[in-house]
Amino acid sequence: MLFILVYVNPAYINFTDVPDAIHTHTHTNVRGFLACRYLIVIDDLWDASVWDIIKYAFPNGNCGSRIIITTQIEDVALTCCCDRPEHVFEMKPLDDAHSRMLFFNRLFGSENDCPAEFKQVSNEIIDICGGLPLATMNIASHLANQQTAVSLDLLTYIRDSLRSHLWSSSTSERTRQVLTLSYNNLPHYLKTCLLYLHMYPEGSIIWKDDLSMQWVAEASIVTQKGKGQYQDRLKKAAGICFDELIDRRFIQPSYINYNNEVLSCTVHDVVRELIAHKSAEENFIVVVDYNRKNIALSHKVRRLSLIFGDAKYAKTPENITKSQVRSLRFFGLFDCMPCIRDFKVLRVLNLQLSGHCGLHDPIDLTGISELFQLRYLKIASDVCIKLPNHIRGLQCLETLDVMDATRVTAIPWDIIHLPHLFHLALPVDTNLLGTMTDSVVSLWSLCKLNYLQDLYLTISSTPCSGHPEKNMDSVGSLLEGHGSLKNIVVSHGPSVKDIVVPGASTRHTAASYFPKFLNGLKNLVTCAF
Repeated sequence: MLFILVYVNPAYINFTDVPDAIHTHTHTNVRGFLACRYLIVIDDLWDASVWDIIKYAFPNGNCGSRIIITTQIEDVALTCCCDRPEHVFEMKPLDDAHSRMLFFNRLFGSENDCPAEFKQVSNEIIDICGGLPLATMNIASHLANQQTAVSLDLLTYIRDSLRSHLWSSSTSERTRQVLTLSYNNLPHYLKTCLLYLHMYPEGSIIWKDDLSMQWVAEASIVTQKGKGQYQDRLKKAAGICFDELIDRRFIQPSYINYNNEVLSCTVHDVVRELIAHKSAEENFIVVVDYNRKNIALSHKVRRLSLIFGDAKYAKTPENITKSQVRSLRFFGLFDCMPCIRDFKVLRVLNLQLSGHCGLHDPIDLTGISELFQLRYLKIASDVCIKLPNHIRGLQCLETLDVMDATRVTAIPWDIIHLPHLFHLALPVDTNLLGTMTDSVVSLWSLCKLNYLQDLYLTISSTPCSGHPEKNMDSVGSLLEGHGSLKNIVVSHGPSVKDIVVPGASTRHTAASYFPKFLNGLKNLVTCAF
């Protein structure tokens, strides 16, 4: 709900009150926005208690407003309708005509384009899917993404496999069985990429570029020899994997740019259940969610996701051997965070930290300097954080993203000695145009990062922040001719996010003044000022 409020009014983007105040203020402001007639759609609600919390934000006016809630659980639907079953609309499976349209359009373009010899077995596959949209689309997408052309033998094999696996009459269970069959036929590298999504909390919007960098850091992506730099080929291969998961309908597009490129995705709850089951089965990822019943834990954990939220007494299970963990995602209060130094072989570290109200001392994250295999580091926080004074030892680091940290005491000056740093995003209160000192990084030093491809920064705290032309010239004098830069975003406001959607594949500038130095950046793809 807070996300919706920020979307409606960007002034709330810096809203960083304590959790209880967030709920109170959010409800008050949402009620203010909805004082007139409104239409609200809440999709895929799984817990009636969530409705009990958010329903008070909606005013009970007589303006003809409507709230539509979708859910797969009948009890939740009845609760949301105050136990009035006449207000519950039960969705029926697709009829034969719509099922055929969905299947044939995805696989052949239209039913008329389906070869006559394929019609009978195709109709049998459609009948087996039982009018379930997700199952029908998943099977059609699975067939459409085969490396070889669709053949009668392949269709027959899929039909026979479905018949042997779809034994349940439950619609949700039949959908799971179809997804399981499609998953089992995925190439190994796509299975790895799909299971990695279990690192994200339920309901997350997952950005393509961010996910791709984690895949690369985890060595989940392989690429053949070819033209161009190795890192570029890896990034391209990761993007192809993302797009293939979209095409196979395992993930759903969320944001799409003007070039029809999918920039982010979400995971359907049924697919998420499959991912969670397979992840546990293969001991791929261990998720410790403080608000849910956790699965039995193995002491051999390679990837660990700790979802503690605002719980004050959450702890990392003691039987987990931290020295074997390669990817760690933590979401919770700093006091509950495990000791970073214990994770000796980390490649991916993603921290979303919160602090107690009244916390004035910076959160000490200097232990990061001892993670010598670290390739990906992203930190978001609502309190000040303290990074290591020196990170020169992180010679493998490819991504450093602290843009969503409320404040950082200083960026390590020896960042210029990281030879593999390709993606850099700095927080809004860093004075980037100052002169370089022993403890403060400046844009003058960033120009020495010869392999840097993505740069997200701000110059809002400089003395000349009111003169965008001068700021552009200052940036240009340093970055002109930087041969590797492909994406550069410079913010004059509270957040880079207000200017450009991450991953946009277009040249763009928000300023009326067009910086001359852009002509010298030959590889530039995205630009926003």
